Amino acid sequence: MAPSGSTTQPVHPGAMPGHSFSPPPGAKAGTGPGGSNTFSHADGRKWEVNRDGHLTHFSRPGTDARFADNGRLLHAHVVRADHSEITVRNGPHGQRYEVVRPDHTRVVGLGPHRGYVERPLASRPGYVSRTYVVGGHSYARVYRTSRYRSVVYYNYVPAFYFQPLYYGWVVQPWPAPIAFDWGWGADPWYGFYGPYFAFAPFYPNASLWLTDYLLAANLRAAYENQAAADPSDQSLASPAAQNTPATLTPAVRQAIADEVRQQVEAERTAAARPFASLPDLPRPADDRPPPALDPKFRTFVVSQDLELDVGGQTCMLTPGDIVVRASNNLVEQTKVPVTVLSSKPGDCPASSSTGLLEVADLQEMYNDFREKVRDGLKTLADNQGKGGVPAGPAANPREVMPELSGPDLFAESELTKQQQAALQAATEVQQDAAGT
Repeated sequence: MAPSGSTTQPVHPGAMPGHSFSPPPGAKAGTGPGGSNTFSHADGRKWEVNRDGHLTHFSRPGTDARFADNGRLLHAHVVRADHSEITVRNGPHGQRYEVVRPDHTRVVGLGPHRGYVERPLASRPGYVSRTYVVGGHSYARVYRTSRYRSVVYYNYVPAFYFQPLYYGWVVQPWPAPIAFDWGWGADPWYGFYGPYFAFAPFYPNASLWLTDYLLAANLRAAYENQAAADPSDQSLASPAAQNTPATLTPAVRQAIADEVRQQVEAERTAAARPFASLPDLPRPADDRPPPALDPKFRTFVVSQDLELDVGGQTCMLTPGDIVVRASNNLVEQTKVPVTVLSSKPGDCPASSSTGLLEVADLQEMYNDFREKVRDGLKTLADNQGKGGVPAGPAANPREVMPELSGPDLFAESELTKQQQAALQAATEVQQDAAGT
C-alpha cells in the first residue's frame, strides 16, 4: 500500500500508453458514444474504451470509475457491503476522498494531514458538526443541511457574533490609509506566489485589509497542498519556475473587497438581532436556493482543488484563484456556470469563456469565505492600535452556540484510517478494471 500522502496509483496494463485494453475472457463487445467500444461481462462488469484503445470507464454493481489515458484513476465511487460509500478523486496535487458511513458520518480527506470529520447533531436535527484537521491542528464548525432541487448543500452557522459597534467601525473608511507589515516576507508560500500576489502597500479601509488576509490564507493552503502532494517538487523552492507569471489585478482585488464589505454588513445585521433569535435554528427548509446563488454575491475565492469542466475538457482550480458566477441557472441539474477572473500559472486560464462547477462546491467556497472573513475580523480586532491599524471599539464576541463548540478528539485518527480505506478501494477498483 502506498504511504500516507503518496499520489502513486497502480496502473493496469490495458490502459498504459502504447497498450490497448484487453478484455477478459467472456466479455462481449459493443459500441459506445463517440466511436468508443464497450465490453460487458455476465458478472455485471462493463468497460468503455476510447478510439485509441485506452480504458476510460469501468463499472460493476456497486462500483463506477473513470480513468485517464495513462491508466491513472481519476474518479471512483464504491459502495461497500456494509452500505458505506467511498468516493476517490485523484488530481495533480494528490488524492481527495470522501467516506460516508451508514450512520451518516462523513470523512473527507483534502490532502495529507488535511480534511474533516462530519457528524449529525442529535440535539439539532438537520445540523452537522465538522471537525477540521489542518497540519495537526483541529477546530470545529457547525453547518445547516439543506436541499435545493437535487442539490444537497451545507450552510455555515456562526458560533458567535461580534458586537454591532465593532462591525460598524470595520465598514467605515479609516482616517488615513495605513501601511501594514504582515510578516510574510520570509514565508516560502509568499515567495513562490510573489509574481501573482503581493500585499497592498496601503490600506484605506478594513475591507481591503481583510481581502489580503483571506487571499493569503488560501494561497498558503495552495502551497502546502502542492508541497504535501510532492515534497520533492523542486519548483516550490523557486518562484522563477512559474514561467508565465499572472498578477492579481486591482480590479479583481476590489471586487473581492466589495464582497467582504457586504459580508461584514450582513453579520452586523445578524448581530443586532435579539439574543434569543441567534442563531436561526429551525429545521432547515428544503428547496431554498443556497447562498452561493444569491444574486448579490457573485465573486468567489477558490478554497480547495477543483476540476472545472470547460466544454467537455477539464482544468484545475486551486486555492487563491478567483471565479465569478456567470448565471444562477442550474446546468445538468447540479452545476452552475462560472468564469475565471484570475488564476495562478498552471491553473485554468482567466478568460471570458465559462466552465461548470458543482453548486455544492461553490457553496463550500461561500462557506469558506465567511469563515475566513470571521477569522480575519478577530485578527483585525487583535491588531487594533498596532502596526498602523487605527484603534476602534472592542469586538466583544458573543457566543450563540456554546453547547455545539469543541472539536472531535478522534478526527485526526479517523482521517488516517479512512485514507487507508480509500487507497485500498482505489487499488481494488483498478484490479477489477484490469480483469484481475
